[in-house]
Amino acid sequence: MNTMIIKRIQIAVLFLLPLISMAQHPAGQPLPPAESKMRLQQLGDSMRKYDAFYSFDRNGLAVVASNSKTPSGESISRFGLVNEKGELVLPCEHDWIFQQNHSDLILVSRGGLAGFVNPQIQWVIPMQYQDIYSDLETDDFFLFGLVEVVDSFDKWGVLDSTGRQILPCQYDWVSILTPNLFSVNLDGKYGVVNRNGEAVIPIIYSGLRFLDRYDRYDHYDGYIVVGYNNKQGVIDTMGNIVIPFQYELVGFSLNGSHFPVCENYKWGVVDTTGEILIPCTYKEYLYEGVPGLWVYKQYVRGDSKLGVINIHGDVVLPCENDMIHFSKSGDKIVAVRSDSLDNEKCYLYNLSGTLLDSLDGFSYDWMDEICHVTMIPVKRDGKWGFFNLDFQLIVPFLYDNASGYDGYGMVSLPDNQTALLNERGEVLLKLPFKFNNTFVTPCINGWYHLHYNDVQTPRPPKPLELFGFIDIYGNSTFTKEEWERMKSYR
Repeated sequence: MNTMIIKRIQIAVLFLLPLISMAQHPAGQPLPPAESKMRLQQLGDSMRKYDAFYSFDRNGLAVVASNSKTPSGESISRFGLVNEKGELVLPCEHDWIFQQNHSDLILVSRGGLAGFVNPQIQWVIPMQYQDIYSDLETDDFFLFGLVEVVDSFDKWGVLDSTGRQILPCQYDWVSILTPNLFSVNLDGKYGVVNRNGEAVIPIIYSGLRFLDRYDRYDHYDGYIVVGYNNKQGVIDTMGNIVIPFQYELVGFSLNGSHFPVCENYKWGVVDTTGEILIPCTYKEYLYEGVPGLWVYKQYVRGDSKLGVINIHGDVVLPCENDMIHFSKSGDKIVAVRSDSLDNEKCYLYNLSGTLLDSLDGFSYDWMDEICHVTMIPVKRDGKWGFFNLDFQLIVPFLYDNASGYDGYGMVSLPDNQTALLNERGEVLLKLPFKFNNTFVTPCINGWYHLHYNDVQTPRPPKPLELFGFIDIYGNSTFTKEEWERMKSYR
């Protein structure tokens, strides 16, 4: 069964009224008004040929979909690519197409196989691999310009972004560590090889892992957690033992010098000299939020709760929180927990555990952390504003609803209107539609991709769902009839 890890393209499409403030446009350099209007009208004619039309990437290519029925009556979608003029440049005959955030190559899959085309729709990596794995930190398939692939014989290898083979597909598993080092599995044993396939660390271990992808994309500390004789320890890239093979489990290090370890089913922390910094007394896994501070978990009346301790085991925050997050700068902590009335509240602390502020809401989930969303919705006294990644207030508490993205945010205005804000709180776009029905993504040419979906108040014969584009002048790909239909659903 094909297990290709493909992130779903986030569709955010928006319909709008004219711009209030032409301050800073995440949608790129706007076209002149007349040219933008003409090109949007041309694009609108093309869009109506397809059942779905997604946002343009930075190279001016958009994914489109056409639906059809199988002999059994099942509806299926097939995907293709169009350019800015609406011309079909890759036919709608593919199972999936993924436009990456940081690489110009576009993943295309069909019949359980996948490869990559470049913006000129030339095949750079042929569509012959049954699995291609993405990097969760960047939401892309290439890490250090390299990609892990699996051939039709279920063997793993590594290619670069030109399609050149770095490691042949001969391993049972491969993970990219650095541009020059790769962890591999061969016949059930693990080790490390370089670009020449030479074993830097012998392929003799029962298990092997580096820092997980979230950490290792930004830094690599040179240590590797390995398993040997049913125990785990840590070695360096020369194969030298750093922490002896005496623990049941060894966790990931954030700063490269402290490791969580499990002994007798209890967790603690040791350093690279083997000194025990925090005794193995915790029942649940410890993870390092910032260097020197560890998040620990306990079960309180059956509920999982989180707290923070320092490297000496002293409590910084008691174990009473539902979520804990650290600022990008690493100098603040947000803890989310319920009050006596079971209302969720969030509290801002410094690294010593001193309370700095309290809030009614904090929207910062797992995906936000991975994608580095720069506008984090926060709530006080029933109104929403925005924090940046350093947990500083950048947009005041003015709005009834808010959602945050990378470089922009969406808010609800009075009279069932929705607005798009930049990181200074300036209004980029204003739309006459309900917040919960309206989704927007900046793309190119000063255009914004609009998805209107009235799923909460469906009307016969089915809920209204429309896709299109609008520019900063109020020109759009929508027909007058589509515009009136959306307005009638307010």
